[in-house]
Amino acid sequence: MAESAAVVLCVGGDVALGGALQAVFTDPVARADRAGCLAPQFAAADIGFVSLDCALDTRGAPPEPDEYLVAADPAGLAFLVAAGVHVVSLASNHATDFGPQSLAATQRHLDRHGLIGVGAGDTLSAARQLRIVCRRGVRIGFLAYASTHPWVGARPATPERGGTAPLDAALVAADIRAARRQVEHLVVSMHWGKENLHYPAPEVRRLGRQVIEWGGDVVVGHHPHVVQGHEAWERGVIFYSLGNLLYPDYPEQALTFSGPQRESVLAHVELSPAGARVARLTAMVMADDGRVTELALPRREAFQDHWRLLCAALARPDYERLWQRQVRRAEVRRLWRVLQREVISAGWRDGARRLSRLGRKNLRSVGRSLAEIVGRSSGR
Repeated sequence: MAESAAVVLCVGGDVALGGALQAVFTDPVARADRAGCLAPQFAAADIGFVSLDCALDTRGAPPEPDEYLVAADPAGLAFLVAAGVHVVSLASNHATDFGPQSLAATQRHLDRHGLIGVGAGDTLSAARQLRIVCRRGVRIGFLAYASTHPWVGARPATPERGGTAPLDAALVAADIRAARRQVEHLVVSMHWGKENLHYPAPEVRRLGRQVIEWGGDVVVGHHPHVVQGHEAWERGVIFYSLGNLLYPDYPEQALTFSGPQRESVLAHVELSPAGARVARLTAMVMADDGRVTELALPRREAFQDHWRLLCAALARPDYERLWQRQVRRAEVRRLWRVLQREVISAGWRDGARRLSRLGRKNLRSVGRSLAEIVGRSSGR
């Protein structure tokens, strides 16, 4: 099919639809109000795309019960429809929080709402399936993958078990080459990277560029909960992390988000015979009540300055050293916060008792922090 017109894609960050805002997304009036805040952004595009970072069914047994469990009522999907979203990535570490049966139910809920899910399935082949959307006589393909690295911990599909499409370079390359025979443009979503760090790992940067070289037009990164930069590469564009577009707190699990974790970027990308071009970037912020709006001045200017700094850093020849410095600083600060909260504030006697009762999850987390401080950990 000959390409006849440019297509505009609006891509956003991670979305969860439950937690402290569960009542908002199950109430039709409140839900419509919140969707109305985002609708003008997605209405300016032919296709809306986000990462759905939650499960929509809780009847299964959690494979990792000591990890955060992020779930939502499927009624919240009406919010995405009203906002103007058409395609969602299911390739995330939370898609399988309640097991493969829950994932299958989530996919059924998407179907009922007319939303296209990509990046997960009841077998490995299904999880890798290319999804195609036609607009203006142009075929746009979507693929999505989630990392199994401890930073992410997604549960991959196998030939016999449901899960997410694993972020394996050889597998991704094969899927992209096969997809290019079927579509004019290809969007590849990646759930990758280290949480709460504004810089992608060197391995992530290399893979993002490879995806474009293999034939992707747009790489859309998710998972870090904060924004990272973007860069043009060959005929494509790479967004390493768009941040949390709409991610409520889950206070019963002490999972909360504030400051930069509530800021994100909505990107409008023009797809044409010349490749992918960033048409517009909009800095967004989520309020306590779930309204997502454009950042107001003067915070918007500060955010834009920071975004430009992040983008410029991606081209630095000393990027790997920059990355290691950022990781060490972040992990030292994190361990100090844990020490203050769990030990010092509790008093040395109670604090020592708390440390002796750390669960597997916390022990693994502390171990990874120490390894990253001494420079022995990396990955996607």
